[in-house]
Parts: sequence; C-alpha cells; structure tokens
Amino acid sequence: MNACRLLLPCILIASAFRPAPAEEMKSLEILPMWKKGEALRYEMTRVQLHENDGKVVRKTNCRTPLEVEVLESDDEGYVLRWTQGKTVFDDPKLDDEPFIKLMNAVLKGADIELEFDKTGGFVGMRNWKDVKATGVKIRDATLTQMGKSGTPKDTLTFLRTETDKMFATKESIETSFTKQPVLLFAPLGKMLDAAKPTIYEDELPNPFGGDPFPTKGEIALKSVNKNAGTALVTFKQTPDPKEVTGILRKSLDELAKKMGKTPPDSLPEFKLEDALEYEVDLKTGWVKSVTHTRTTKLDTTTQSEVLTITRRDK
Repeated sequence: MNACRLLLPCILIASAFRPAPAEEMKSLEILPMWKKGEALRYEMTRVQLHENDGKVVRKTNCRTPLEVEVLESDDEGYVLRWTQGKTVFDDPKLDDEPFIKLMNAVLKGADIELEFDKTGGFVGMRNWKDVKATGVKIRDATLTQMGKSGTPKDTLTFLRTETDKMFATKESIETSFTKQPVLLFAPLGKMLDAAKPTIYEDELPNPFGGDPFPTKGEIALKSVNKNAGTALVTFKQTPDPKEVTGILRKSLDELAKKMGKTPPDSLPEFKLEDALEYEVDLKTGWVKSVTHTRTTKLDTTTQSEVLTITRRDK
C-alpha cells in the first residue's frame, strides 16, 4: 500500500510532463496583415545551368536587392511599392551585355506600385503610366549612351523594338514588370488543405517560342511549424501529356523553318517541370522565402533555372 502511495504521485508527475500529442494539420487560408509604413528587404538570386550528358557546360549567377514597402492598407486591400536595385552577375562581363545593361537601367529606375485585394490577390499596377513614361525616358537615354560607346546600330534597333513591345500597353507593362511580385505572393488567399492538394489548370511558356503548354498544377500545404509560426507551401506544374506531342511538333517544325533546316522525322525526348516552395509567416502573411525551379530536358540536354527570393533582416 505504501509503495502504491509513493508510486502514484510519480506517475502523475510523469504524465504531466509527457509531450502532448501533435495537433493534426487541417486546412488554412494565409491572409496578409500588412501595415502601412512597413518596409521589408529581400534578395533575389538566379542561377541558370546548361548541361550536356550530365556535364555543366555553362553556368550563370546573379543577385538583385529588392525592397517592398506598404503604401496603403485599408478594408479594400493594399498598395505596395516594389523597388528593384541593380542586378549584379558573378561574371562581370555579363554586366556589359547590351540587353542586360539596358534592362538594369530601366528596372532600377522604376518604382512599381502594386495593388492587392484584401486576400492578397494581385489586382494591377497602379502607376503603369508613370512606369511607361519613366521607362521610355531611361531607355532612350541609355540607348543614346550605348550608341556613343560603340554599340552596333542593329543591336540598338533590336533593343528598341523589343522594349517598344514591353511598353506598348498596360497589359504588356504589367506582364513585364510584375512577374516577381505576383510570384512572391502567390500562396496568399488560397484555401490550403493538408490532406488534399488543390488541383488547378495553367500554362507554362514554350522554351521554343511556340504555343504555351497547358498544365495540371497542384498546391499543397506541406507542413506548419507552430513554434516558428510559419507554413511550407508548394506548387507543382506538369504539362498535359495529351497536348505535349502536338505543340512540340508544331514548335520544332516552325523553328526548323526559320533556321532553314529540315524538321526532325521523330520527336526528341522532352520533359518540362516547374516547382515552387514557399515559407510564409502565418501571422503577417509576409513570405520569408520562395524558391522557383524550372527544368527543361531535350534528349541529353538539360536547362534549369532556380530563382530564389529571400527576406533579409537588414
């Protein structure tokens, strides 16, 4: 009896300190709770690889500083200012490549004001007219300077033609200037279910310049770190197998025609993969990091690009 009386308190104490069972993840919706005046710094890095037979034949790295500031926050939604610094390549020679030099000047000089609804869904670029006026002015000044520095006239003509397309309409400006902001905040406002991925349909750009590839996509809530107050969210897209053959055949035929070559009799082995992984702060809705990986394989040739945007404390 005495032994039982001694053992009972020990058992109760041990039970009290036993780890509680892990709470099962359920569905959740990540919403922005951004405050006017908040300013966050990010760093964007991009790594591109070109491989033949598993051997890397070309690799480029670059990094770009970013700043995101909340200009407005109300019941209707938010306005963010997106400011991009100068992109710097690990290989200094690439900094002087004409197109990169021009785009660096244009993007660095443009403060983009982005409108989001209350759930974090992208609405549009508020100051697209100002971005156009400023961008064209910087473009013209940069091309003039490049001409004085000896850049060939046909190169200058090509650069002007391509940037004219970029600045042609509101839609083309938004497409050119909002890819990274839209990508960064993609998980917001979506109902995420830990037990079942969300299925959606989308498109991936054609690496051969033809029609885009229709895709099947999945959004998944991989995990929730309650101690850190963060969630890990993934997106994955793969081309619809039923559509790949026809689009690939058409694209390669058109490419061969432009190059004055005979189209291939049989199609090469082709694979296109696209994946995103996010770490998101559940309390504020700010994305802590995102990694976007896109890989294209054609027979023994592989091209991959990894874009990472990471929040910096300073």
